[in-house]
This record gives sequence, C-alpha cells and structure tokens, in this order.
Amino acid sequence: MTTVITGATGFLGSHRLVRDGRRVTALARRDPPAARGRLAHALKAAGAGQGGLAALAEVHLLRGDVSRPCLGLDTGTYRALAEEAKEIWHCAAGHRPA
Repeated sequence: MTTVITGATGFLGSHRLVRDGRRVTALARRDPPAARGRLAHALKAAGAGQGGLAALAEVHLLRGDVSRPCLGLDTGTYRALAEEAKEIWHCAAGHRPA
C-alpha cells in the first residue's frame, strides 16, 4: 500500500512518516535532494532512530505544491500517484513569509 504525505518535512508529517512503516511518497515544495535533507532533519527531530533514518532512502520524494492544480505535478505523474495511493495524509500548512 502506498501512502502519500504532504508536508512530510514539517512537524506533523515527519511524525506520521516515522510511524507509518508503509511505502511512502512524500510531496515537498523543494527539489528532491534539498527535501531529502530537510526530511532527515525533521525525522531526527521527531525521534527517529537509525532505522527511521535508514527508511528515508525508501521514501519517494516528489516536488509539488498543494496550492496548485494536480498538486503542481505533471498530468502523468499526478494520474499515476492517484492510482497508486491508498491513503493521503495532508499535513502541509500554508506558508507565507512575513
């Protein structure tokens, strides 16, 4: 089963990711290498041990934006994700710099 998590680099999303234990696709605003670094930091803050950090290699990261149509993904990627996902955990929050 594939679970999609928005906001995986945030407080709620990272805690959900640590406890999931399923195949996970995470949607992030930044490109995957930058998002992977932020996600590693968030997992450490969420209390993930070495097993949780090792599982990070299995997380499929997609660059997207929840405020855009089709999550900011191209049509093919969006359709494939919609067919594959069995659960969606929407943990993203609005973000506007002050």
